[in-house]
Amino acid sequence: ATRVRLTRREVSPPLRKVEAAQSEFAAIAAALERKVMKMSDEVEAAQGSMLALHDVTAKQFDALSRAVTELKAEKRRAEAALADVNARAAAVTTTTTTTTTPSV
Repeated sequence: ATRVRLTRREVSPPLRKVEAAQSEFAAIAAALERKVMKMSDEVEAAQGSMLALHDVTAKQFDALSRAVTELKAEKRRAEAALADVNARAAAVTTTTTTTTTPSV
């Protein structure tokens, strides 16, 4: 078996490099964490905007749907009223024609 003895002088420079790299990585990790938090806030804000737009669109669709339904009902009432007027006009025309006798 081979034994190796390391002295402090031999080990110190690599340890300092590792410590420097570790602090550099910690700084990078902290910066990434801040970016992730910022992006998370931005995503949350975007989701809120999208939800608000969805709600507005749903309300607009509901209003348009009700308006179309009301217009269809009004059209049916107008057509029924027109049919009633036409029927009365036809009845008046028929009554007038049958009650009038030609003079000779």
